[in-house]
Amino acid sequence: MMVNIGIWQRINDTVMGGCSNSQVEQSQHQLQFSGAVSIDNNGGFASIKAPVTLSEHPSHAALTITMRVRGDGLRYQFRLQTCASLLDQPKSYKAYFTTTVNQWQTLHFVAEDFIESYRGQDYPNRPAPDLTEISHIGLLIANQCAQDFQLIVSDIEFNYNRFDGTD
Repeated sequence: MMVNIGIWQRINDTVMGGCSNSQVEQSQHQLQFSGAVSIDNNGGFASIKAPVTLSEHPSHAALTITMRVRGDGLRYQFRLQTCASLLDQPKSYKAYFTTTVNQWQTLHFVAEDFIESYRGQDYPNRPAPDLTEISHIGLLIANQCAQDFQLIVSDIEFNYNRFDGTD
């Protein structure tokens, strides 16, 4: 499937007076998200996000997202933002994953892995996102403690798995 991921931008707790910092470096083969989370001044998160454009969604198919990461043993959030139309408010969703120190891991996500979230408040009883309506993807670290972090991503793939409704 054709996917276009735009330019990654940093969004840290400095937007609300915090002191965390992060860097994002992208090469042809990898994305590196690193920095230091600070809890000073009521801070505590660092994040990056990028716009995404997906090609047409085939009928009778479910979208899965696969990421290959090498981390530092810390817990991260994989974040999605959707917007069904220009009239709808964007909705944000998150799924957690924990990395293994200096080991490559392949992570698989489906819609049911994500819970709706708005400014740190979770809404687990709301419906799962429609992954065909993704407008942005992101990564966030917010473990309620000061810590240095480094996450390397070598692949993000969007795959349609066809099904016909029969067993």
